[in-house]
Amino acid sequence: MKGELNEKANSNHFVHRIIENVLYDNYHHYLQCEELPDLKTVEYKFSKYQDTVKQIEDLAEGLVTIQVDADSCPGKGSILISYPSNAIRKQIESILGGKTFYGIPVTLINQ
Repeated sequence: MKGELNEKANSNHFVHRIIENVLYDNYHHYLQCEELPDLKTVEYKFSKYQDTVKQIEDLAEGLVTIQVDADSCPGKGSILISYPSNAIRKQIESILGGKTFYGIPVTLINQ
């Protein structure tokens, strides 16, 4: 029974990922709170790599935001990036080399 529930949850995330990516041009990491890094680690990396933060924000000045998501899970965190277009998203992913910020899970939201 538990395996069936996990399969259904993974299937739902797969469907949500497709809809988010294709229809809305978003990416959510869908990690559970216990799977996220502790907030101090996230804040440290965000602070340490401010040159990357600035590089991402400069892709579309005033239209791209990058911040620590400290609200979703108490004591845990991730990175939230908002952007204005798919072209900018591709540039962000190129800068990051994927969908993490130096190992920190990222959520990408097309505004």
